[in-house]
Amino acid sequence: MNKGYAVVHRMTQAEYDAGSGLTVSGGFIQITDASGTPTGVMYLSGAYGDVPTVINGALISVRKAHQFIEHFRIVYDIDGIEADLSDPTDITKCETILGLTQVATSMGSDMELVSHGEIPLYSGLAPGAMYLGAGGTITQVLPTSGILIKLGYVANVNMMVIDIGQPIVLA
Repeated sequence: MNKGYAVVHRMTQAEYDAGSGLTVSGGFIQITDASGTPTGVMYLSGAYGDVPTVINGALISVRKAHQFIEHFRIVYDIDGIEADLSDPTDITKCETILGLTQVATSMGSDMELVSHGEIPLYSGLAPGAMYLGAGGTITQVLPTSGILIKLGYVANVNMMVIDIGQPIVLA
């Protein structure tokens, strides 16, 4: 379901340190030993040839904001370059969900999107399941119409776990 950054480039840490990773654009860079076995951290290279960044505990992608997008909103991939707010009333805005914004982003600016992993909790949510709400918001009310997408869950008062499920069209 998630699109973008699907290509995995494998190289040794020495190759990466020598600058090989700087030429990779639009994919994950996986550090391996000489035999190709994954051994180290993964890096994410930007769609525009940005310097690769380390991926820590969360799976992150980068897109340009199609409009001003507030923090903690769910966005979908428009064209591999831009992302916009998902909407549970429009299946086309639910088929390519990329993840959650962590900071507000102005139109045309790069935004980092978390599609899987643990992130600090923002106020207003209780432990339990999270679903896609109107305008890309997070809701904890189980939808009864439109498109149901489970976004993950609130683990405790300090952390939520993003794990975006497949869209289910409700009657």
